[in-house]
Amino acid sequence: MHLAEKAYCKVVEPFLQMVPVIEEDEFSILMAILCASGYTSSHLSKHARILLQTESELYAKMLLNHCQIRFGDAEGASRFAKCMHLIECAHIFNRNNDLFNTYMEAFYQQRITKQIPEYLVKVV
Repeated sequence: MHLAEKAYCKVVEPFLQMVPVIEEDEFSILMAILCASGYTSSHLSKHARILLQTESELYAKMLLNHCQIRFGDAEGASRFAKCMHLIECAHIFNRNNDLFNTYMEAFYQQRITKQIPEYLVKVV
């Protein structure tokens, strides 16, 4: 199924193409950016969204500085852009996953929980 491949396979390619491989410190900062940038929910107050945006920007600056110290100015900026692309890929994965789940429920009249092993249902 093309949609499933798009949702679950293609999004991993940029992570595999990162050279040199992401180190633990870069990964930690990327996760902080991802967690702070992913919440645009209407359930959050405007103040909470502003706080998360501020934190996301702070961690992004921290990642840029880290990359420039590690790789130099130009190469560090390039590495930072690649890392931010990974954040974009994570958001794309989330959107594609939602689309795939909706597709499965709408066209096959089955909840996605039937497609996922029972021990992973709690994670999703």
